[in-house]
Amino acid sequence: MKKILLLSLLTLVGYYWILAFRFCHPYPKTEFFTVIGIQFGISFIPYLFNSGWGRIITIISGLTMVRLGPILGIQSQLITLMGVFLGGVFGNLILNFIQYYRSKKSELNFENNSMSLELFNSNLLLILFLVILTLDRFLIYFNAPYFNGFGILETMFVPGVSSKEAFALSMESICNLLFPLLFFYAEQISNSDKEKIIKDFRAGVLIGLFIQFIILFLQIYWNENLFAENTNLSLEAHRVMGLFRDSGSSTWIIPILCFFCYEDILENKKLIYSSLLGLILIQLLIAPYQGRGFWLIFFFGLLALGFMLLKKNAIKLTLKNYLSVFFVIFVVLIILYQIPKAPNSSLDRLLSIPFKIISILQNSASSMSEIDPHRYYFNLAAWNLFLQEPLFGNGIGSHILNLKDTNLKIYTPENKIDNPSFYFGVISEIGIMGVIILILYTLNRFQIKKNILLALFLLPAFSIGYHIVHPDGAFVILLIWTIWFGLELGKSKWTLVFNLVIFFILLLFFGNTISQVLRQEKFPEFRKENIHSYQLSAYEWNKEKYHVFKGKVIWRLGKLKKIDLKVFLDNSTSKQTLKQKWTFLDKNRQSIREFEITVTKEIQNSIQIEKPKDSYYLQVEELNESGKTQFYGDVPFCIPSKTFSKMNRIF
Repeated sequence: MKKILLLSLLTLVGYYWILAFRFCHPYPKTEFFTVIGIQFGISFIPYLFNSGWGRIITIISGLTMVRLGPILGIQSQLITLMGVFLGGVFGNLILNFIQYYRSKKSELNFENNSMSLELFNSNLLLILFLVILTLDRFLIYFNAPYFNGFGILETMFVPGVSSKEAFALSMESICNLLFPLLFFYAEQISNSDKEKIIKDFRAGVLIGLFIQFIILFLQIYWNENLFAENTNLSLEAHRVMGLFRDSGSSTWIIPILCFFCYEDILENKKLIYSSLLGLILIQLLIAPYQGRGFWLIFFFGLLALGFMLLKKNAIKLTLKNYLSVFFVIFVVLIILYQIPKAPNSSLDRLLSIPFKIISILQNSASSMSEIDPHRYYFNLAAWNLFLQEPLFGNGIGSHILNLKDTNLKIYTPENKIDNPSFYFGVISEIGIMGVIILILYTLNRFQIKKNILLALFLLPAFSIGYHIVHPDGAFVILLIWTIWFGLELGKSKWTLVFNLVIFFILLLFFGNTISQVLRQEKFPEFRKENIHSYQLSAYEWNKEKYHVFKGKVIWRLGKLKKIDLKVFLDNSTSKQTLKQKWTFLDKNRQSIREFEITVTKEIQNSIQIEKPKDSYYLQVEELNESGKTQFYGDVPFCIPSKTFSKMNRIF
């Protein structure tokens, strides 16, 4: 029964995070839940028949269904995998419930025959970490107005960016990581046969990769527009992406998964070399249509494969052997550089890097930005942000937001907005304490003899992009950690120590969030120094016509002695009338004068209000049918935009 309760909790977390995702991504309801529902059904239904096929289908879906919405022709361009993994979690819940019901019916001791629940482990702690990071951004961006009855209002976090937009940047990265973690943790607590789970995951990877190869070759040799809807600038760069988010995702995911398939091939006693050569040939055919990161990871994969083959054949390498290997690689790179290629091809740009480094070393006036100017500036911006908040970071998803904050004056070429590398992105957003959590999480799964080569291989892959900002990238990162670094924690003597340290750091993160909220100014001064205006606190805002408000709101008063106020209801509510209490407040938010009005759907209704002496704020609250103030109002009302000054003061 404990497993069922815990799986139910994981399902609820997934459900409410989907609602939170849509709260800050207001996609059309029908289209949003159509995409989520299809993904959910495809991964959930197989669990009703067989848990093994449920796992395989879920992994395949995670590798192929990230752009389901655009491929179906849905105009909202929804990019997500949330439904896939929630379907897997719910499938585990229903399967365990059926097993529990059958065991009770047959009078078997189901709980004793099942694996013991190990609740205090790194997967659960990482889920808790993401929950805390969600709470952190929510409290920071919305100034915690709900504790004072204001509801969740639009508070404008930086100039030109609303709180919902800021929160959306955070929720994208959080949900990209949270939902795969929920699925992997659900599998971990639902099944005792870890080897069978890993075997199913590997099968899903192989099938998913095979499907991607088919689509990639169709795009290369038949029609590059096939399934290419909403793939950023991939087509303009003459790259193909398969069914991945875009060519940026396929550039690093394909060679990474191919490399990990080398290990599976080497374990097979038959057709080893023909299978390896076939996989290498496929990558060579795809490589010209990918970014230069593909070539970089591919070459590293070949180097690592060479060491794996030497190890398999029990050949020990001397220093002379090592030098010979690197010399051969160097010669191969020089030859590749001399081969005629298309102008500005990905391989040509990759092979030019060593020559740029030599040029920089020879000319001290040159800058490292010449190697990769695009990534250099965004890494530099991330580093500068890290220096501002080194301990706990600026908050997950905050890098793009901070680039848009003109007050920070972070220089980027031509004011472009993009992400840094994985390393700089992580350290700028979650700081030193967050990095410690990730290191401890990895060490709990890390076995030096088995995993050191894999870990070294991942270093270049994580240097070419901030992969967690895309759903497929975040999923593949966690998939690698799960399959090749272990589904369950290592049972070393350090496991409990590491987890206790992680838990302690989580408490520090939560405490840091609360302290930031307490230091924030109250409405409507929230972030006034940063955005140079008072908070509008609208439920929805519109520069041209009217702002929509909901429930309890407070504004800073302007200098005019009289206010010509128009308040009305629009068609967003079926209500015909709304009772409200309006209150003038002094600087200490103490009531000076109050009055009640009834709002209707007629925009012509105008209220002439004379400001009392010493009034500083104007507050509005919704009244219920008996005339009492409702703590949270739920009826939206409208005020023309021209009622407010440029500083969001009400005239």
